[in-house]
Amino acid sequence: MEAAAGVWGWGWLFRVRGPACVRIRMGWFLRVVCGALTCALQGPVSNGAACWRPGRGRWGEKPGNLAGIRHIILVLSGKGGVGKSTVSTELALALRHAGKKVGILDVDLCGPSIPRMFGAQGRAVHQCDRGWAPVFLDREQSISLMSVGFLLEKPDEAVVWRGPKKNALIKQFVSDVAWGELDYLVVDTPPGTSDEHMATIEALRPYQPLGALVVTTPQAVSVGDVRRELTFCRKTGVR
Repeated sequence: MEAAAGVWGWGWLFRVRGPACVRIRMGWFLRVVCGALTCALQGPVSNGAACWRPGRGRWGEKPGNLAGIRHIILVLSGKGGVGKSTVSTELALALRHAGKKVGILDVDLCGPSIPRMFGAQGRAVHQCDRGWAPVFLDREQSISLMSVGFLLEKPDEAVVWRGPKKNALIKQFVSDVAWGELDYLVVDTPPGTSDEHMATIEALRPYQPLGALVVTTPQAVSVGDVRRELTFCRKTGVR
């Protein structure tokens, strides 16, 4: 599907040819919001999002847009409602307070909570010639966010997708988001041990080290689910 400004789309996933920044929304259209601005710009542009200046990662050992990320932490739990998004948020804020640069990737596609946790509802994801620029919360770009919640036309819109489409979006989040240089990337996951988890781990596996933080509450039903999550980590080689 051809669109204006050299933009083409496939399904709900979009890329850009050329330097223009565009606002991405799930639906059938893309609206150019940056005009003549290019990805050489640094700092916030429109709704607090920014275009990251492409460049070689400081550590330079990992390919693609994760080249500049030192550590990746998965926040997991077999049980829903135990506070994974809260832990992800508090962990990111604590790391930022310690002087680290942090990104949060929200792969809970059916229940994205990260935009609300950071008061970032209504922000927009933009796209540059290096990929999707995440939503930055401050001018220093010390915390950056990516979530399907930023791609929904309406905040209460349900994501009614089968596994293959979920897996495709997660893989695009991993490969196409231009995080820049980060000390930590925190990945907030949905409950369970199913498609989203497998797609996330398979996409992130080349970018070692990859570790997990498993969250539970004291109730026996929650602890039982978390034991299964620990088994999942052992089977998939996640520390």
